[in-house]
Amino acid sequence: IYSLIEKNFDKIDTKFDKSSSENKNNLFQIKEKISLIDRAQQNINHLTENVIDLKNILANTSKRGRFGEIILENLIKDTLPKEYYEFQKTLSNNSRVDCMIKISGSLNKLCIDSKFPKESYDKMSNSTTKEEKIKSSKIFKLDISNHVLDVKKKYIIPGETSDIALIFIPSEQIYVEIFNLFPEITDMFYENKIFLISPTTLWIVLNSIESLLKDKRIKENSTIIFQHLKELGKEINRLEERVKKMDSHFS
Repeated sequence: IYSLIEKNFDKIDTKFDKSSSENKNNLFQIKEKISLIDRAQQNINHLTENVIDLKNILANTSKRGRFGEIILENLIKDTLPKEYYEFQKTLSNNSRVDCMIKISGSLNKLCIDSKFPKESYDKMSNSTTKEEKIKSSKIFKLDISNHVLDVKKKYIIPGETSDIALIFIPSEQIYVEIFNLFPEITDMFYENKIFLISPTTLWIVLNSIESLLKDKRIKENSTIIFQHLKELGKEINRLEERVKKMDSHFS
């Protein structure tokens, strides 16, 4: 737009009095407005490209897996100190877990998987007939069950990892829909000790862990302070003994 109108400025100049500062100012303001419009158009094009890129990411299996990993990593980095987690940890069975939470207690070495399969969900959502919907729903449920068993096999290792594991779903909509469509599948989660989490539920879990870590650090610091106070008390007692001996010596 800018380049087109700029070509005609010479013609516009001939129609105005060259010596008129007001006219020159008007032309300058017009140029500024056109530049703003041109930049706005470029921003719109850039945003459109970003939306297309995001659609491509969500449509591509490997890229979508990485997309889930990025959301998972950001949530954990924003909540926990870095010494309490590890990304892409390789286990003794050569499986690589997306994230491992490292804290004391039953949740120590808790594995979190972020590669939940979404293809069957998309097919179910895009079904146009009742028959297609029923068929794709069954496939979707089966894929969930298979993924739960796969996570259990890979990430629950007695003596090495926690006895439970989590599957991170980066979409609140899919998370809610799973429980609405298949309420009975909850029994399978408890039976295998594999649980689905969404960004919101993960945030709650991480904040609970953070609170536990704060309590632990407070207790550890309280113990250190108490120990120092005990040592200080002993030093004071020893000092009192020396003062008494000095008093008796001079008396």
